[in-house]
Amino acid sequence: RAILHEDQGCFTKCSDVSPIGDLVIGAQDMKAIIQYKNFQPGPAWSFEGEIQVVRAIGSQIAIVSNVDNKNTLTIYDPINHIVSLISIYLVIQHIYIDHNVVYAVILTTRKELNLIKLTEIDTSEKLRSLMKRSFYDVALKIAQNAGYSPEVICNIHKKNADHLYNKGDFASSIEYYKMTVDYLEPSH
Repeated sequence: RAILHEDQGCFTKCSDVSPIGDLVIGAQDMKAIIQYKNFQPGPAWSFEGEIQVVRAIGSQIAIVSNVDNKNTLTIYDPINHIVSLISIYLVIQHIYIDHNVVYAVILTTRKELNLIKLTEIDTSEKLRSLMKRSFYDVALKIAQNAGYSPEVICNIHKKNADHLYNKGDFASSIEYYKMTVDYLEPSH
């Protein structure tokens, strides 16, 4: 496994410390983000383009990279292994994090500066949105990692089972219905 060339370090603005004390580094030589836990290299995620900024936002990581002469803002959730946001701009001049809110100063095609404010929606709203789009596996992972009750987890399994049943995938729907046995009433 490749490791960061620690004697070379990283570019300015390409490292940050998360609220739980993990060091997050944008390694240019590997085009990757590396998370250090207890001073040991931990998980790493590859990214396209030249990494310009790395910032920790609560449990997520904001990355600005340059791809094809445009700046890409990516917000990655390493706990749930999902990309929360990808936005492409002509130029991102500055990123500022304040209390889990991301502020980005961008340059528009009309050469105007705009301030963008990105706030994270609460977990229950994320779950509703994901289930509305039939992303039950992602909703389940987020609910489990957030410590939701077994009843909520069961409800996600039931909705997934209902969805699969309505699609005609009866065998898979039965597997998900089985996961609800201890929590749903027999009439379901």
